[in-house]
Amino acid sequence: MPGAGLTLGPALLACVGRDPHRFPTVADARALMGTAPVTKASGTSRVVHFRFGCWKFARRTLHLFADLSRHPCSWAQDFYDEQRACGHKHHATVRALAHKGVKIILAMKRSGAPYNDAVFAQSRRRYLLKTPLLRTVNQGV
Repeated sequence: MPGAGLTLGPALLACVGRDPHRFPTVADARALMGTAPVTKASGTSRVVHFRFGCWKFARRTLHLFADLSRHPCSWAQDFYDEQRACGHKHHATVRALAHKGVKIILAMKRSGAPYNDAVFAQSRRRYLLKTPLLRTVNQGV
């Protein structure tokens, strides 16, 4: 994984674990590791805020990994720049990038395939083509 060096790589492995089926869904992993926000809704009000009840070691590790991965990985830097342009602060943007990273890491763990930057970049391009609002934002329209 880009950004995961000799120290951060084992820490990520400790967060994910050796069992590829440890987490039934990606959402369960994201909630435990603290990248998923908490939504509180009652009646007509709805508030989304930072998740405090999580595994702090995993949240810090993923946050550091996401911040370091955006430098060698072009799609991560593009995502970071898009989020910052939308008005998100640095730490919220890095958490959103870590949120994506959890899904990628778990997919790699389940499939046994090594990380391939081109696969995710192609997947992201397909997603942006299907989303009309994002397509106009990315094309500068």
